[in-house]
Order: sequence, then structure tokens, then C-alpha cells
Amino acid sequence: MTVPTSQPHPNVGGELARGGAVRLVHTMGTVITIDARTPLPEADLQHALDEAEQVLHDTDRMFSTYRDDSWVSRLARCQTRLAHCPRRFPRCSNSATRPSG
Repeated sequence: MTVPTSQPHPNVGGELARGGAVRLVHTMGTVITIDARTPLPEADLQHALDEAEQVLHDTDRMFSTYRDDSWVSRLARCQTRLAHCPRRFPRCSNSATRPSG
């Protein structure tokens, strides 16, 4: 669900961006709010919101431990091997398991 907003919000340049939208994305067992304030044209804003929403859904499909069909769940049940996962999966999973700092 996308809701247009006309409330001013300061952007990086210090000017006020009067356009924008708030989108509620139901994924990962919760609702994520994307609040975008920008002078972008409406079509560009909607495209950016669509892409952001797709990334969230793709991440859920890949990494959810609550979904039987996710790559993480399949790996945990030994139903697949890391080599059979999507190309970006090993890169993401390696970053997640590396110690920080």
C-alpha cells in the first residue's frame, strides 16, 4: 500500500522535499514502512519503491527460517548444497557469518 504525502521533510541539501510517499510492505512476518520524501517525479518514486519492496521480498524468500521453501531452510535440512543456491546467496551468507570489527 502506498500513501502519498505532502508534508515537508529536509533532504541532504537542506532544502525541503515536498513530494513523497509512504509504503507499507508486509514481509518477513512483519510490516516494514518505507517513508520516501523526494522531489522525484511520481513515476520514478513508484519505480524506486517497487524495487525496494522487491528486495525485501527476495531477501525473505532467500533467508527466512520460517519458510520451508527458503534457501536457508533447505540448507538446514540438507536438501540442497551451497553450490546450488543463487549466485548472491553464498556472498551474502559469507558476510553474515564473518566476525565484525
